[in-house]
Amino acid sequence: MSLADAFAPAEAQHRSRVMVSTWGHLAPTPRKRYRLMFRFSQAGYGGSITVISARLPRTLKDSPWLFEDMLDYAGRKSRRGRVSQFEGSYYRTKTGRGRFIGTTRVIL
Repeated sequence: MSLADAFAPAEAQHRSRVMVSTWGHLAPTPRKRYRLMFRFSQAGYGGSITVISARLPRTLKDSPWLFEDMLDYAGRKSRRGRVSQFEGSYYRTKTGRGRFIGTTRVIL
């Protein structure tokens, strides 16, 4: 165990508090469903995953939580060298996990 490991839990808690105090007003309301669409891709040689564009409802503000949830979803659904699109609904569970319900299809 390193010294960094000893401080990791306290640092993670502090980082979470700073994120909430800075961006908390943009956080999605837990258990509220939002209709949205976003397009994403993965580089042709298995590189990074990118959210290309998104159509969000006015009641859902762009936030670090939404972006992280979209990247997690795209990471599970992307196909190397392809552009895909998700259409459906999104919500965050009470425990803070993002959920997407809808269809994902390759568009390019």
